[in-house]
Amino acid sequence: MKKIFTVLVIMLLCACSGKLSWDDVKDHYAELQNAADDFNDQTTVFLKNDYMSLLGKLEEYVNELESGIGADESGTADALFDLAAKLDRIAGLFKGDAASQLMSIANDAKDLVKAAYEKSDQFDSLKEKLLEAIDNVKEWADDQWYSVEKKQTIVWDAVEEDYAAMAEEVIENMPSRRKVTEAELEQLNETITNNYETIRYGVTVENE
Repeated sequence: MKKIFTVLVIMLLCACSGKLSWDDVKDHYAELQNAADDFNDQTTVFLKNDYMSLLGKLEEYVNELESGIGADESGTADALFDLAAKLDRIAGLFKGDAASQLMSIANDAKDLVKAAYEKSDQFDSLKEKLLEAIDNVKEWADDQWYSVEKKQTIVWDAVEEDYAAMAEEVIENMPSRRKVTEAELEQLNETITNNYETIRYGVTVENE
């Protein structure tokens, strides 16, 4: 009888603990994920400093998040998931290793929120993995950031006529092949090889 009473007390304490399960909140987080689409649509420029600021806040919330979340304790989880959803949307615009790493951080952050609600045994190891990944990204070289920076780029339709006129002018003034020296050809080659990377991720006012 005493054992039955003890079990009933434990069950009652668990029921009154106010802790939420993932099933209780998954619809709420689906709404946060959908809201990130608006953030992406409204953000025309997102550069290295913007990423670093977002990752700094994300890291702060990761450190604050604890396993087991009550009805009035979801603020940190909400903030973390919101940032992760935004990071996922921005990084998802790009391809390559840098974008994949950022999307992995975003997905792991969302998984960490779920693990917190589920009080998963993997919570601590997932948190450690996530913090390590954020630290690695902070050490990126500038060219890695270039590949995931969202900028206001110039579309081809806006400049097509200008380049057509430029092409005509070049053709009109082009010297005969016999008058072109090897040094001039090497200079043209260097101009291309030294500069094509600067427009690899889009033409902007700065690099046009």
